[in-house]
Amino acid sequence: MKNIKHEFIPIILTLALLFTSCVKEDKDPIDPDDEITEPSTPEKLNSPAALFSGDEALTNTSGNLNNNARSIEIDGWVYFNVPTYTRESVEIPYGGFYKMKTDGSELARINDELGQNYFAVNGLIYNFDGRLFDPKNQAISKITYASSYNSLYFQLVLDDVILALVHDGTLNRWNYVWMTLDGSKYYKMSLPRLNNYRRMDYKDGWLYYVNENGLNRIHPDDSNQTLVTRDASEDFLISGDSLYYVNLNDGKSLYKSDLNGSNLKKLVDQPVKHLNSDRNILFFVNETDGLVYRVNTDGSQLTVISSVKASVLLVSGDWLCFNGEQDNSKNYRISLKDWTQEELFLLEKPIAETSENETHLNKGLTNISQPVITVENWIYYDLEGLGLYKEKTDGSSKTKLADFNVGSMMIIGEYLYYTNSDYMLYLFRMKKDGTQIKLISPQITWSFSAKDQWIYTKNHKIKTDGSLILDVSIKSYPRLIKDRIYYQEAIDESGYYGLISTKLDGSDIKSLLDPKLQTYAWFDQDKIYYTLYDETTEKTKLMRLDPVTKVSTPIVELSTYYWLIKEIHDGRVYWLSKDEKTSNVLSFDGTFQKALITLSMGDYYDWIEVSSDRIYVNVKHANTNATLYSFALDGSDQKEMTP
Repeated sequence: MKNIKHEFIPIILTLALLFTSCVKEDKDPIDPDDEITEPSTPEKLNSPAALFSGDEALTNTSGNLNNNARSIEIDGWVYFNVPTYTRESVEIPYGGFYKMKTDGSELARINDELGQNYFAVNGLIYNFDGRLFDPKNQAISKITYASSYNSLYFQLVLDDVILALVHDGTLNRWNYVWMTLDGSKYYKMSLPRLNNYRRMDYKDGWLYYVNENGLNRIHPDDSNQTLVTRDASEDFLISGDSLYYVNLNDGKSLYKSDLNGSNLKKLVDQPVKHLNSDRNILFFVNETDGLVYRVNTDGSQLTVISSVKASVLLVSGDWLCFNGEQDNSKNYRISLKDWTQEELFLLEKPIAETSENETHLNKGLTNISQPVITVENWIYYDLEGLGLYKEKTDGSSKTKLADFNVGSMMIIGEYLYYTNSDYMLYLFRMKKDGTQIKLISPQITWSFSAKDQWIYTKNHKIKTDGSLILDVSIKSYPRLIKDRIYYQEAIDESGYYGLISTKLDGSDIKSLLDPKLQTYAWFDQDKIYYTLYDETTEKTKLMRLDPVTKVSTPIVELSTYYWLIKEIHDGRVYWLSKDEKTSNVLSFDGTFQKALITLSMGDYYDWIEVSSDRIYVNVKHANTNATLYSFALDGSDQKEMTP
């Protein structure tokens, strides 16, 4: 699939998104080809004493750092990073550095990326790869350091001093360096580089770190190096005067001790990961069931608080946020006030809807998305490999709306909703002039229906502004007739079976056709049709079904296979010959019949759609893009739709 060629507008709703793909890595991310900078030479100190005032503290929480902190709060604003990630070989451009108010308002995209492990000092944001961000002027800069150091990575940022991992290009050696915030003075530690260099912590004059011996601590001047415990893993945090860690020698159980390792106590006898905390409560993911748990710091009131499997827990304000373990495109947050869980999606904040919310579809067709839409003397259509277009019904005012291709579309109010063929068939919308492109649902969507500001598709109902997505019991792509949903079940790869009817919320399930009946169902206004195929005669009967009485009436018999019926509209059936080379139209009463197009060798039909006054036939070619043909309803006036 091709990448989207338009500039993607910000599509983030919440802080939860910043946790996508934030799992810890054993792989060293430091790039040996990082650009060598040559700033002024700072002053090298023989002791770090001059760097410390004695009351330094971390400028992000220990628990968030244990989860590769990708967020930081400054003066009522939350700044966060969203990694670009790949889903089913398609790169999703959610990556970027964003800000929003702590209440979720005033969301804005700042730039492409600003790493992770954020710290905040004096109104500036420091991140892992040595960059500084100034929220006031949105400028990014690099800190100065000795000219022989060609790479610098912040491990910890305290109130007045930075611990950085730097690479000495002259000696080809990595060193830990304490430095002032402006980089003008520094002290080089003798502590060797750690394999797990990311997980370090600081508390009351002690630097905590994990090496092959266990959890250690040391003073900034390299003195008093002490082994705290041999049992701790990289998953640890400091809260108050206590140390909490995952014990690798006891099935990853959760332990608590004093900061020097004394007064050891087991808190949780379950395998723990992604440890975080908020005041007197600890949070973690249970490796056995993958769910999020909370427990008091004394080990009491162990409680599961999530209904889905999770990874990477981050605390921000009154929320515990995490992304789904099995699907990184799904994100969640749990209120620390009432412990309710919300599912959050990769969406921008909702745009106010217009007062006009009428659903526009081709006249006579049930409420279902289509690859061609005729609305208010405009035709919206897709040309494979060329893009999305619109033009007046008289052929004038042809306009290209987008470079990408769509699968099906629908107009609701002032917006064109569409599934993006170049982009996993996710559901998007744009203004009818092609502006304000927005992701509505990050789910594969073949077709969809709409009613009363809700969009219905397989397994979900979605607010038209993208603000809410709910799970509903719709097992296939639905059609709507009045206040009921109709769908067929794809039991296996051979086709569709039966016909199911439900209320709009997925309740009151009724079976209208035998679920063992292999058939295709068609909908025209409030009429339902389905096919019966006779393998002996190789003919297909088209039947009309009364959804109330469930009585079926034969309409017409065709000399073709049931799966070659392509469309039904206004008393006519559109179908292909058995060799799939000729498209035909036949009236129910048999008074009108006509062949539309006979294909050349190597070509095949993709779809046929009918509007109020035109027939559209999309033909696939072996070595070139598809061709979209247009006909009058009587089969005359053939035209080729061109860019």
